[in-house]
Amino acid sequence: MSNVAMANSPLASLQDIQLPPEIGSWPPAIGYWLVLGVIIILCLALVLWMKKRQQQRRARKQALALLAKLKREQPDFSNQVNILLKRAAMSYYPRHSLASLNDEAWFTWLDQDLASHRRGQWQPLLGQRFSGKALTDAQTLQLQALAQHWLVQALPPTRAQSQRKLVC
Repeated sequence: MSNVAMANSPLASLQDIQLPPEIGSWPPAIGYWLVLGVIIILCLALVLWMKKRQQQRRARKQALALLAKLKREQPDFSNQVNILLKRAAMSYYPRHSLASLNDEAWFTWLDQDLASHRRGQWQPLLGQRFSGKALTDAQTLQLQALAQHWLVQALPPTRAQSQRKLVC
């Protein structure tokens, strides 16, 4: 009787439950695409920023290399340093605002980016460049150190430095 009862049972006529197919991992959800897009944009922005920064610092790096190659024993060392500083400055600032600066105006312009204890040292060092007298060893070392310090501190200029110097 139990076999007959089971055969007539309504549960016996039921078929197994068929599960839907598994959800695939492709294509990813829209959120993953958005995250990927943001990451790609950030990577591109970082690469462009680094490239721009490298280009901005190229003139300073070249000027520092040329300063290191200058021979301090030459009588026109101060003139060569002056030319180097002006060339480096013209790489970052408009030519028309710098080309006409000479002597006091040029020294004042250079002093703007130096700390107060370093200001006023250009005149005795660069002021002798056309006198025909060579600088002493101490003066050449001082001039080289001051020029190197200025190149590192002042170049490339920040936006505030650029605006301040263009007004002068």
